[in-house]
Amino acid sequence: MYGSAHHAMRKNHTRQLVRAFAALIITLIIANTGTGSATAEQADTATLRDLAREHNRAGIELLDKKDYASARDRFDAAIALDPAVKYYHNNIAVACMNLGRYDQAVTHLERAIRLDPFYARALSNLGISCFHLSEYRKAYGYYLRAKAADRAYTEERFRLAKVIHGMERIHHENPGNTVLKNIIREVKGMERMP
Repeated sequence: MYGSAHHAMRKNHTRQLVRAFAALIITLIIANTGTGSATAEQADTATLRDLAREHNRAGIELLDKKDYASARDRFDAAIALDPAVKYYHNNIAVACMNLGRYDQAVTHLERAIRLDPFYARALSNLGISCFHLSEYRKAYGYYLRAKAADRAYTEERFRLAKVIHGMERIHHENPGNTVLKNIIREVKGMERMP
């Protein structure tokens, strides 16, 4: 098995192991406390969230070490345990982006902004991912949404001159791309705005 089929099988196996481990810990907690089912349910939820946080923390450490594939696996485990945390989806997307898997990053980032439509980091990462997928209009739209959500963060992240330089370099390699040419013109116009 190669490629995405192997990754999907590994991902499913990781989720099963994480859930089995969480169930074991919960069983031990309940056995040691002798509590009823309401407390067991609370312990179940709290334990799963704690495990998810631990996987996320370990994933961030792996990102710092540039072990992006292992980081992606840790973030995937965090999501399996607690899928309603926008940060986990953004973090796995960052790992995917560093692996050059921008299509996978987009999928995770779209989940993050479904959880919080004003999450500037996810919006800006969507802009970057779409840019790498040559979806320049979408990239520009996400840039504008990120800027509306958190202007200071977005301006720091996307130094306009750097963005223009990158787009001009890509346009130089693809001079027939009129969509990119028009976006460059629009972005250059933004440079002159207060």
